[in-house]
Amino acid sequence: MRGLAAAMLAAWAVWHPVAVRADQDVVEMTTDSAIFLAQQAVLSGDLSLGYAIAKRLAEADPTNARALLVIAATAPSLGLAAEGRQAGRAAWRLTDDRALRYEIARHTAKAALDEGNVLATQFWLRRAAEAATTPDDYDQTASDIRALRNAQRLRYAVDVSISPSDNLNNGARGGLLTIDDWFTVGPLTADAQALSGVRGVAQAQLTYALGTSGRTVVGLRGYATVNRLAQASQNAVQGLLTGANLNIVQLEAM
Repeated sequence: MRGLAAAMLAAWAVWHPVAVRADQDVVEMTTDSAIFLAQQAVLSGDLSLGYAIAKRLAEADPTNARALLVIAATAPSLGLAAEGRQAGRAAWRLTDDRALRYEIARHTAKAALDEGNVLATQFWLRRAAEAATTPDDYDQTASDIRALRNAQRLRYAVDVSISPSDNLNNGARGGLLTIDDWFTVGPLTADAQALSGVRGVAQAQLTYALGTSGRTVVGLRGYATVNRLAQASQNAVQGLLTGANLNIVQLEAM
């Protein structure tokens, strides 16, 4: 235990190589050595020691992603879930290493779950799935996402999009009404022809799962579109219709 006590004192030194005296022993430790010690402490179950080392390293160098990862992994078990999530978020921004990002995302998701933030948990699990470097890691994370979703009885989803369209009204491409593409009946009015513009679409869904399997749900689904005609189409229809005439609002029970 003498060597461990010396290492604990060394962890409180600055991140450059240092010398610390403990029980007549002098221990020099670099940043990499301190990180290794913190990781070993976590693996051996001594989360407090791992947290203390990583915390000191992060204070000395806030850009140390590995130290922040150790904080994200240990803080939630010490009752500091919010700090763990914040450390994980900072660590993610500081590295492009995919394998390290996977570990960061997994531990940050755990911190968010301990914090009671389900949305953040889902967000970080999806980031972990994107960063997974092996099929097993991806499958495990995908399984966790499904389990988290099934555990939620009340669920909601919102999707919003805005996009241009060359045929907001599902109109005809030509100006004539024909039969079998050869017999002309007569000309089409401007509002019966394809009109261009921009369409915004909003969809929202609220469901409640019956039972623990999550397979049977009841709920509501809403759908709405907002349309705006392009200036050329407005000139063509000359007030026969506006974008508002093409708007749709639907609400249905599931």
